[in-house]
Amino acid sequence: MNRKYLLSITALVLFSFWLLFPRFSKDWNILEDDDLLSGKKDYLNSLTRGSRSPNVIIIMADDLGRNDMALYDEVNGFKTPNLEALADTGVYFTDANASSPVCAPSRAGMLTGRVQNRYGFDSQPMQLYPTFPLLYYSFKYLVDSDEMHPVPMGKFPYKREMEKQGVPQSELYLQEVLKQSDYSTALIGKWHLGYGESQHPLNRGFDKFYGFLEAFTYFADPDDEGIVSYEHDLFWEKHIWNKKRKGPSAIQEDGVVINEKRHLTDAITEESLEFISSHLAGNSEKPFFVLAAYNAPHTPFQELREYYDLFPEIEDENRRVYGAMIKHLDDAIGRLLQGLDDMGLRENTLIIFASDNGGASYTLATENGELAGGKLTQFEGGLEIPFIMSWPGKIPRNTNYDSPVTLIDTYSTVLEAIEIDLPEDRILDSVNLIPFVLGDSKEEPHDALFWKSGFNLSIRKDGWKLMYNKNNGEYQLYNLILDRSESQDLSSRYPEHSQELLKEVLELESQCKPAMWPRVMDFEIEVNGKTYLFAT
Repeated sequence: MNRKYLLSITALVLFSFWLLFPRFSKDWNILEDDDLLSGKKDYLNSLTRGSRSPNVIIIMADDLGRNDMALYDEVNGFKTPNLEALADTGVYFTDANASSPVCAPSRAGMLTGRVQNRYGFDSQPMQLYPTFPLLYYSFKYLVDSDEMHPVPMGKFPYKREMEKQGVPQSELYLQEVLKQSDYSTALIGKWHLGYGESQHPLNRGFDKFYGFLEAFTYFADPDDEGIVSYEHDLFWEKHIWNKKRKGPSAIQEDGVVINEKRHLTDAITEESLEFISSHLAGNSEKPFFVLAAYNAPHTPFQELREYYDLFPEIEDENRRVYGAMIKHLDDAIGRLLQGLDDMGLRENTLIIFASDNGGASYTLATENGELAGGKLTQFEGGLEIPFIMSWPGKIPRNTNYDSPVTLIDTYSTVLEAIEIDLPEDRILDSVNLIPFVLGDSKEEPHDALFWKSGFNLSIRKDGWKLMYNKNNGEYQLYNLILDRSESQDLSSRYPEHSQELLKEVLELESQCKPAMWPRVMDFEIEVNGKTYLFAT
């Protein structure tokens, strides 16, 4: 009896120890590429101001699907007259794609000119992991996480390694190159590319930072009578509302947390113009680069009542607030552009507008028009984005460009526009789009487009698109020329072509480094009656 009792107690102690033992591992230690670090140093040291020095402004929307704009979809889209006016002064791309259907990886690709998986940026940087089994299994079995599903229990990085998560120090950020080329640089708005000190915007090439580090934050105080809010009944949305403006969601100015009273869409515009005005007053001979990274229309859905009241015809409260956010965003961008005009800067400023990924269909405020899926998925609804460039006198007015391009092309387009040589020590996936827009180059900008997120791989080539799930071995083949909505899987009809693209997408994956950190959730979605799982 005593022996059985002791064995039971021992087993219970060991089981309790197992439940509470943290699963940290050095396997997730982040190591820098010494060769690329050396190449980066040499490249930056070689830079001088380009022979042509236009100002550069990149305006980012957050989760704005292409079909949310009437410019792209007159039936489902909202009117955005200021963005349409911007398109009239330059080019809008009818087939633009994000390098990821998720915020952070997409932004990393844009700012480095490389498919972010080349350096292991597969998923969003993390602040917290279920590091011991009790926490993991409690979450998995006791928490309703809706369409999000915890990945299998694994090992996790130490805290010091979590601080390093973000774009590796060996990568050449666009803002670092521009700063070294005598540009004043500012990030106004959302960062979402790392939380540690080494990844802070002020330590990654920006002279000025106003905004927040997290993927999301409050636009305004929800208790303000002038604010209309819509809260989605989803696991991750409840987390967003509970986070408020605490921690990385706090609003910072140059590293100091501030109490921002303005609606954030207005604040980002006003802070962008303030930076430009101050820059001109003190450094009128230097060009500037501003990344105006709006967080609209990302959740939480919050808008000024004056904008909400503009849409009485929309009965769905969810979509009404969403439409109001897009209208406010367009007005804010209009004020930013007008400010440039008032300062006499438009003629010498390259302006790029884009969204980081497709519309977040899980909010039910957007359906991405005819496109399947949405944010978090590698269907077209998650990848296709609005994309506009304007540069008076250099890019012709009222132009549209129809060949497939990618947000990553921003990098080379900017650097070659200011006549700075591109780095040669690393593979760039970015292409300067201006010669294609001008018609000087008749070829397609890209032979193929490639996406990777965990076990999900996709390739698009010659009008065909293959999606491949490495976990279950399933793949789908679509002809996007004839079937933009991805409603007909043609893999069984064209097995040889499927195998050719499968071979090619695996070859492209082999050029990528393993993920630098583990993800924690996968997203489930039903498309055309079939359930799909996507790594997030």
